[in-house]
Amino acid sequence: MNRLFSPDSSVNSLQGTELTPDQEAHLSKLLDNFDSIFSEVPGKLVGPPAKVHLKPGVTPVFARARDVPLALRDRYAAEIDKKLASGFYEKVDYSEWASPTHIVMKKNGSIRITGNYKPTVNPRMIIDEHPIPKVETLFNRMKGATLFCHLDVTDAYTHLPIDDEFRHVLTLNTTTHGLIRPTRAVYGAANIPAIWQRRMESVLQGLDNVVSFYDDVIVFAKNFDELLLALTATMDRMKQNGLRLNRSKCIFATSSLECLGHRIDCQGLHKSDKHIEAIRDAPRPATPEDLQLFLGKATYYSSFIPNLSSRARSLRNMLLADPFEWTPEADRAYRDLKQVLVSPQVLMQYDPALPLILATDASKTGLGAVLSHRLSNGTERPIAYASCTMSNTEQRYPQIDKEALAIVWAVKKFFHYLYARNFTLITDHKPLTQILHPEKSLPTLCISRMANYADYLAHFDVVYKPTSQNTNADYCSRIPSKSTQSDVSCLSLHEGRNIEDEFDQFVLRQVQQLPVRAEHIARETRKDPHLGKIVKELELGRNLAQSGYKAPEAKYSLAANCLLFEHRVVIPATLREAILNDLHVAHIGVVKMKGLARSYVYWPGIDSDIEKTAKSCTECARHAPAPPKFSSHHWEYPNGPWERIHVDYAGPVAGAMLLIVVDAYSKWVEVKITNSTTAAATINLLDGLFAAYGAPVTVVSDNGPQFTAEEFKSFLQRSGVKYHKLSAPYHPATNGQAERYVQTVKKALKAMGTTNHTLQANTNEFLQQYRKSPHAETGESPAKLFLGRNIRTRLDLLRPQDASKRVGEKQRASFDSTFRSFTPGQRVYCLSGNARMDKWIPGIVAARLGDLHYEIEHED
Repeated sequence: MNRLFSPDSSVNSLQGTELTPDQEAHLSKLLDNFDSIFSEVPGKLVGPPAKVHLKPGVTPVFARARDVPLALRDRYAAEIDKKLASGFYEKVDYSEWASPTHIVMKKNGSIRITGNYKPTVNPRMIIDEHPIPKVETLFNRMKGATLFCHLDVTDAYTHLPIDDEFRHVLTLNTTTHGLIRPTRAVYGAANIPAIWQRRMESVLQGLDNVVSFYDDVIVFAKNFDELLLALTATMDRMKQNGLRLNRSKCIFATSSLECLGHRIDCQGLHKSDKHIEAIRDAPRPATPEDLQLFLGKATYYSSFIPNLSSRARSLRNMLLADPFEWTPEADRAYRDLKQVLVSPQVLMQYDPALPLILATDASKTGLGAVLSHRLSNGTERPIAYASCTMSNTEQRYPQIDKEALAIVWAVKKFFHYLYARNFTLITDHKPLTQILHPEKSLPTLCISRMANYADYLAHFDVVYKPTSQNTNADYCSRIPSKSTQSDVSCLSLHEGRNIEDEFDQFVLRQVQQLPVRAEHIARETRKDPHLGKIVKELELGRNLAQSGYKAPEAKYSLAANCLLFEHRVVIPATLREAILNDLHVAHIGVVKMKGLARSYVYWPGIDSDIEKTAKSCTECARHAPAPPKFSSHHWEYPNGPWERIHVDYAGPVAGAMLLIVVDAYSKWVEVKITNSTTAAATINLLDGLFAAYGAPVTVVSDNGPQFTAEEFKSFLQRSGVKYHKLSAPYHPATNGQAERYVQTVKKALKAMGTTNHTLQANTNEFLQQYRKSPHAETGESPAKLFLGRNIRTRLDLLRPQDASKRVGEKQRASFDSTFRSFTPGQRVYCLSGNARMDKWIPGIVAARLGDLHYEIEHED
């Protein structure tokens, strides 16, 4: 009889290696001598504390505390108190670094609080590098051994002290206690595994019959006496270095040891039979859908099944037959393919040098996983299959939670293959690739269960793969092995397998705060003509996408007899009005209503329905703030000068008021100085402008009394003005043209030091310069657009040549003269212009004044 020796009969019975009574006594005495190293409380590893190495130029990250559900808050606070009392954590008042916490529920109902360093510390840390031993190297060292011991270090990483800087970087921001920081190494910090492996190898250095792989320490020997010597040396070395062992998880003097995903004994290295149970013990396909999944499984690994098309022909013919009937020929083909799938021909040995691929999938009732290697030619070969049946509570999870559960379960299932390895995790649920991304924070509305999963999978590379390319895991999930059901623990938030987990109860309590109950929602959902069909499809285990439903309906799932879209309850049409009224009961506005709804409920068009509800509320409209101003509004550009003018008063400036008149087309400005702003004075000023430039089509003014007086309105009608537009009350920007020039004129006159005596002169100087300068909006000077020419100022004296002279010279150069010309000194006759003299009198040309203009000296 093989017996596993454990001196504590309350933990393990004697089973495993057949030891003689004398050998059992020697082993028991040895363990009693080292009783001090067995403890459920971690020790302290002797040696310098671990240090952190941050990347150059890193800026500290301070993350806010993550909210804790009310149902868990008391236990959360008690666990923090326990951490502080243990001395492994200390409370601090301030820190530049802070990371949020995660709550992980254990099987016994207790909780474990971990830090989420994925988005804060890990990306900014230089990861310690240390060569992790290959699994085949460890097994090669055990060659020839017949007896084995497995030593489990109690909370391994907690043995490792850290320095002050590392403590500061690993500070946690808690909901109930503020900032706390660890004094020992913690799970989740990316550099801890390599540091721990390096320290453990240092502790066990020089011991020939011992290997360590993180927190697993294996002692091996060829015979019992050698085992005692090796075990004594190992435990003595651990005692000297302050390590503590978890006695309930230790195994002593066994001839066959399951470790690192293999079984080793005196015969050598073996695969565990558990890895192929999912395929070997699967029931025969009972429906065409089941057979299609099986054939998809075989096709996925077609490169490793000789003559697959011939072997599977009878099975494919069954899919074309109606009705579906299992024939003897098909049964033989099924058994043949099944045998090939579980044979070593397909299930290759684990090779640490090859890339690892873990494919997972979740069906309505089961989880499936396949661990594979990617070969150098790009093909994939499976190492092990696994499947399990979900509990009743887990079957009510939303589909996204089921897919995440499948990943966590598969990682735990193949933990000894995957731990400390870079591998690719394939899932056919694309949203998980973002939620579980190693360098992205969790979404704001992510539930706590998903946060636990993300924390566990913090360092894994999640790759999306469609269901059609994931048939290997898809098949296993739909043929779950009943014998593996008990293997599923997977960080689920429940104490028992057949009761609702605590978080589901919390969610139900949240839904019950709505004006309708979950039971009412379920009843009305079944009555709904459209949603009722979806419920029936899900109850039959059918895929909504394959049944013709499009997103988002294709992503609906069933939980507690209600339809769920992601984590939100789908509300049938008959209950939507009540939900909308409850969402709007506090008049919190559209944005907050949408945010609240996204935590609880969903239906197609919910956002537009929320907007209609909020916009139709009279109380909200009565107390609504002013809408944001539209800054891009502008007047239409006129067709010509003086078509529309803007008028306004400015002042007082130097004791006087200024009437500002702006032409909207040319930006020509008129400034009239006056001591009165009455309607009569305004009419006199505008009448003079209308006489000079004509009456405009439109006059724009504010609501001043002079512009709204009946006298002013009559003047405009009498002058021929067609439209008089007033600016909107309390919105002076409506008459922005005049308002802007009021400020421009006042600013310029103030800068010129204008007084009462210089007001007119300074105004004239400003207008002369402004009218000549190009305008930023039109690109032309106001004078050019208004008068058709630029006005002349003293600046034109700077020109080297007058324009008129250039034109005259050009004209003379091109002019073909047909008239007579004379030269100075020439004798001519000219008109006397004197009645008392002769009509023509003689003279001499004195000078030529123009082409036809001469100065003549009269000869007496």
